[in-house]
Amino acid sequence: MVLVYPTGVRIIVHTANLIHVDWNNKTQGLWFQDFPWKDVKNLSDSSSFERDLLEYLHNLKMPDLIVNLPKLGNVNICASFFKKFDYSSAVVRLIASVPGYHSGSNLKKWGHMKVRSVLEECVFDKEFCKSPLVYQFSSLGSLDEKWMSEFGASMSSGILDDKSQLSTGKPLIIWPTVEDVRCSLEGYAAGSAIPSPRNNVEKTS
Repeated sequence: MVLVYPTGVRIIVHTANLIHVDWNNKTQGLWFQDFPWKDVKNLSDSSSFERDLLEYLHNLKMPDLIVNLPKLGNVNICASFFKKFDYSSAVVRLIASVPGYHSGSNLKKWGHMKVRSVLEECVFDKEFCKSPLVYQFSSLGSLDEKWMSEFGASMSSGILDDKSQLSTGKPLIIWPTVEDVRCSLEGYAAGSAIPSPRNNVEKTS
């Protein structure tokens, strides 16, 4: 979600779909940060956060919108519009996912391969060696050993401060039990929001 204000822009990343029941009935996660307009002398300045954001918006094929903003009048809102803001204070890296299969130069731009490329630049204290990998998500896709191994390698990228590899930790998947669903706010109806092939649920049991 992106909110534009006279003073800047707020970038919001949240786990909920934009429907009432997700926000009202379910536990969600949310991150946001505000960014000011760029100084007119520094419009060409860029940052990794800006590049990642713009590439994501371009890949979503975001349509142009003409909106009337307070103090600014009619403004054409498109992906390139967001170059006008200063993201140099970003305290996170933006990891986006877009539909499709990716290869070549696009392989490490999205999803867990993007996580891998970011973590490869990081140095960790030795206490993080083989740290467990805790996964929590609302739906389980077609997981197999090959994909889980690849995913684990991405999540465990990076080196320790002694230059050795971080090494892959034990994967731990958080998944609700039948009792968790039954006792939730929506009861058994909540089960429709956590789809998974039977064989994958059995793997996590």
